[in-house]
Amino acid sequence: MANPVRVQAEVVEVKRYVDGIVGYGFRPLSRVPRFAPGQFLHLTVDHFDHASQWPESRVFSIASSPVEREIIRVIISQKGVYTRKIIENLTVGSIVWLKMPYGEFTFDLSAPSLVLIGGGTGMAPFISFLEECLVEKPTADIWVYYGVRKYEHLVYQDFLNACAEVLPNIKVRIFVEQADADTAVVRSGILNIGLVLKETQQLNADYYLSGPWVMIDKFRGQLLEQGIQTHKIKIDEWS
Repeated sequence: MANPVRVQAEVVEVKRYVDGIVGYGFRPLSRVPRFAPGQFLHLTVDHFDHASQWPESRVFSIASSPVEREIIRVIISQKGVYTRKIIENLTVGSIVWLKMPYGEFTFDLSAPSLVLIGGGTGMAPFISFLEECLVEKPTADIWVYYGVRKYEHLVYQDFLNACAEVLPNIKVRIFVEQADADTAVVRSGILNIGLVLKETQQLNADYYLSGPWVMIDKFRGQLLEQGIQTHKIKIDEWS
């Protein structure tokens, strides 16, 4: 994998959702190294020059295509003082510094099936992977499970459904905890491992977990209890 580099970038996209969720697109002002889907970056809004130490920053999974690197995207959920600083200060035209790429949460397409389980903004690394799939068109079966608390948090619904339309080997299941009833494309209730395993346990699949740490820890334990081998469970430690 490429060695991390420090890249100055301009904010060219700001998409504000609800409950402190914001998507950003950054246009790098110099060459960006190749990265793998699932990797993450450091983002700082503080002053930096190469003669000084790297300032305070936060890590975010890259949520854009590794094939086309003109725009680097992340999705941020306000969780503390520094993420609030990012959200309150970044507008289109702002200049930031990125340090990337990092991480080993990458995808093995030699597996017969991949099961991607994402909660909330934890879907970000899967978006990068699926963007690549639209170009590379892998043949492995890919199951995508996306869970959020309410409809307004469905940042990626349209993109996921578009992926499933273009590539028949991609199957998408969307869960909304606070939905009143099932619809044609959304299931009401909490995303749970029982439903996932009902559809995928016989596939000899690799399972990828990304989202709130409480969700990851719970789902990993349940997968192990149901006989899924440890090496077939991959977790995004930077969710």
